Amino acid sequence: IENMKKIAKMSLVVVMALLLAGCSANRVEEKAGAGKIADGKAGTTEQTQAVKPANEERKVINFKLNDLNGKVHSLSDYRGKKVYIEYWASWCPVCISGIGEFETLASSYEKSSDVVILSMVAPGAFGEKSSADFARWFGERGYKFPVLLDEGGVMARQFGVRAFPTSLYIGSDGALVASVPGQYPNASIKAKIAAMK
Repeated sequence: IENMKKIAKMSLVVVMALLLAGCSANRVEEKAGAGKIADGKAGTTEQTQAVKPANEERKVINFKLNDLNGKVHSLSDYRGKKVYIEYWASWCPVCISGIGEFETLASSYEKSSDVVILSMVAPGAFGEKSSADFARWFGERGYKFPVLLDEGGVMARQFGVRAFPTSLYIGSDGALVASVPGQYPNASIKAKIAAMK
C-alpha cells in the first residue's frame, strides 16, 4: 500500500508538471500548411531570463487588430505604456486552465495608467476556431478579458510565437522586450512588467 501511495503521488507530480509545461500536442499546422507552432513548454531558466530590464531587443512591431467587441487596438496607441499580451489558443488545455489567473491579472491593471494587459488569438490559423466560432465559444463561458483577433496568425509570426501560451512583453517605447513561451503565475508576470522600461 505504501508503494501504491508513492506511485500515486509521483503520478500526480508528473501530471501537474505536464499541465504547467504547456499544451500536449506535438505540432499544429495551418490548413494551408505554411506556418507551424508547437505547443507550449514551461519556461526554462534561459527563457525566464529573456526579459531584459533595459528593453534591449529593439524590435518594434505595430499592429492594428479588432477585439471581440469590434474595437480597434493599435500598438502605437499604447506608446508610453508597458504592454503585456498573452497569446493563447482555445484548444490548449494549459491556456484554458490559466484563464482565471489571466482574468485576475487583467483586472489588477484595469485602472493602471502605465500598463495595458491584452490577450490575442489567431482565428483560422494554428488550429484555432473561426472568429465567429471563437466569439460564440468565448461568450458562452462568460469570460470578460480583452481578446484581440489576429486573423490568420500574422502577428503570431511577427512576434515569433512558437507555443501556446506565449507571453509578449512590450516596453513603453513599443519595443518587444521578450517573447516567452509557457504558463507563468501572475507574480512572475508582474515582476517582469515592473522590470521593463
